Amino acid sequence: MIKGVLFDMDGVLVVSEPLINAAMNEYFVEHHRVEITEAHMEPLVGTGEIYSIEYLAEKFDLDIPDPAKALVDIYDRYFILLDQQSVAAKGGQQLIKDLLADGIKVAVASSGQPNKVDANLRHIGFVRDELDAVKDGASVEKLKPAPDIFLSAAEAVGLSPHECVVIEDSLNGILGAKAAGCKTIGITTTFKPTDFYEIDTDQVIDCLTELNLGLLKKL
Repeated sequence: MIKGVLFDMDGVLVVSEPLINAAMNEYFVEHHRVEITEAHMEPLVGTGEIYSIEYLAEKFDLDIPDPAKALVDIYDRYFILLDQQSVAAKGGQQLIKDLLADGIKVAVASSGQPNKVDANLRHIGFVRDELDAVKDGASVEKLKPAPDIFLSAAEAVGLSPHECVVIEDSLNGILGAKAAGCKTIGITTTFKPTDFYEIDTDQVIDCLTELNLGLLKKL
């Protein structure tokens, strides 16, 4: 029986992929005169922004000696966009409250850096201490599609991976969750249902409002 839910953040609890894509594009256009499109970003979803910057620098043969410094600029742009609009995923806040009230462990497992994860949590009305665990891109050495962040999150809430279900919008995240031994739910914020089913995702939904305690416990 499922005893814990491990949420990805971007694309699951906040519909933020368009914002980080816009911030990334602004940076690359301004500093390197290269336009970054959704097609460039799609295969990078879930892998973390540092890796994305490194990948794009290599792809376009750009000189970005300090990706972490570039990310500070990109995040500054992202935070401005985040403050200007509501991108909280429908049903996310209530689902977390219901899970916690029922004694289900709740963790966030996001490849984003700590300051971005904290900003996103605030955006949906939470802080770290209100959840059972929060693992971010600085918590583990290998990010998605490696299983490390999910193994770490499961351990942090005192459960084995097979007692946890991961909710992800990215194929990289689903692959990492499956490698960790977790059940998986794909949400179609970023990819089509067929994309998830092709990698044997246990369940696919369009919105968090489709989930309830009874359904999760049966996985």
